Parts: sequence; C-alpha cells; structure tokens
Amino acid sequence: MEQTKIHIINSIKTDFSKYLDFKDRANTTDTKKRYIDDLEVYIDEHLELRSLVEDYTDIFNKSDIKAFLTLRKSATAKFALSNLLSFYHYNKRVSDSFYLEIKNELKKYRAKKLKDMDFLSDKDFEFLFSSALDSEEYEIEKSDIQLLRLILLITYNYTYEQTHIFNLKWGDIDLSNKTIRNLRFNKAGLNQEKFEINEEIYELIVSLFGLSKKKESEYVFENLKHNKNSINNLLGILNGRQKNHLKLSSKVNLQKIIRSRILSDLIKSEGKALINFYKIFGLTKNTQLTTAIKEYLVLEKSKMANDI
Repeated sequence: MEQTKIHIINSIKTDFSKYLDFKDRANTTDTKKRYIDDLEVYIDEHLELRSLVEDYTDIFNKSDIKAFLTLRKSATAKFALSNLLSFYHYNKRVSDSFYLEIKNELKKYRAKKLKDMDFLSDKDFEFLFSSALDSEEYEIEKSDIQLLRLILLITYNYTYEQTHIFNLKWGDIDLSNKTIRNLRFNKAGLNQEKFEINEEIYELIVSLFGLSKKKESEYVFENLKHNKNSINNLLGILNGRQKNHLKLSSKVNLQKIIRSRILSDLIKSEGKALINFYKIFGLTKNTQLTTAIKEYLVLEKSKMANDI
C-alpha cells in the first residue's frame, strides 16, 4: 500500500511535467514552474499526510481540494489540479464519470483576481521610522513598538518577508561584526551572502534581546513564529489605531514595504538601483521586485508622454 502511494506521488512530479510540455506549448516556463510548485504544496500538505492513496482517484479527495484551494487562491493552483486531472483522464487512469465529477468540483473555486498593488510613499516611510508612533506609557506597549520598529527596519533594509522573519535564527546574526545573513542566499545564485547591520537595528536587537550568547539554532522571533497572525497583530499599532493610520496613505504590510522601498530606490537612482536588488534576490523571480519594476516603468512611460 505504501509503495503504491509512493509510486503515484512520484508520477505526479515526473509525468506531469512532461505532460505540460506536450499539451501546453503556449505556456511559459515560469507558468509551468508555478504549476509544479503548486502541486508540490498539494502533495506535501495533503497527499503525504494521507494514509490511503491506492489509486489515482485518491489524489482528488474533495476535502483535500477544498482545503488546498481555500488557502491557495492563485489561478495556477486551480489549473494545476485541473491539468493533472486532464493528464490522468487522457491516460485513462481515471474514468470519464470521475473526470466530469472532479471538473465540476473544481469549478466551485474561483481563482483570486490580482488587484493593482499600491505603494507607500517616502512620507509614509518617514513616519514609520520616526519616533512619532502613537504610544501608551506602559512597558509592554513600549516593547511592542520596539519589536514592530525592528521588524519594519529589517523588512525595509533586507527585504525580508514574513517567512524570513519567522525563520531568522541567531546563527544568522553576527552582532560582533554587525552582519546578518541574506536568507535568500542558499536559494538563488549570484546574490550576496550577508548584509550590514546598521546602528539603529543593532541597538534595537540589544535592547530587546540583550547581548548574551544565544543558541545558533534558536529562532530570533520565537514568540512570533508559532502564531501566523502575530506580525499582523503588531501591525495593528499602525493599521488599527486612527491616530497612526491617518498619517499613512494606506495600510502597512511587509510586502508593501518591500515593493515600495524598491520603487523608491529605482525612482531616486533613475533605475540604476535595480542591480542592487538583484544582488539581494538573485535571479529568482520575486513578486515584489517585479511589481516595483512594472510600476517604475509605468511612471517612466507616463513621464515621457508628458514631455512630448
């Protein structure tokens, strides 16, 4: 039974890739990669955990489909499953009736439409990194604001997303030499391995965590890691309090900070700062980098039109 499960799961990873090449020549390599990435999440978070995978119909358990597509709303997630179903139907591994049943099941889930992404302004950043944040005279409040400020600074300076914040370990930080590891370094080539820690970030780390030696395997933000809403709760200091929110052009999240910082640097450098971000991200596709570049080009095109 276990061998059957292993065989079926392995076939998804190998045969399906060939099927995409055969069937969908119009798809880009990037789209095909997203299909495979989505299926790997489906396998890891759903199929691998199930004890019963005896034939190809077991892949399309309706409760697994619902759990997967409820959380993963991209168009590629839905069409990855749809294409996989078509693949097995084409190879007669599932019946016509089963194929139609699951096709109708998949139609229940609408892919989330991409919205135009907004950006923070330089004025927003001035406020975020100033001492003007609304604060109460309680120690716990001051600690939360310090923690929020540290996360904002780390996100802005090192383009760390929430996953990076949660996975940052003390072994990644060298306080003696004031450096922090680029957590994207092992995932993409040609990018830099470390960043410098500036004085403000250094002082916040020391203030919040002290200078005593920590275990390298210990997570820096251990108290936040096990609550997926913990960073959003901290951001509530900005987004949930009228006095602070009214000073900002829009709500703040980590992805918005990253793409806004990139856009700001591109504008100030007339595009020349782009290479600096490739040194951070490497050549791996990154949504925030792509979005910022697109917005910069739109602004440049608009400027050219106005000059004519």
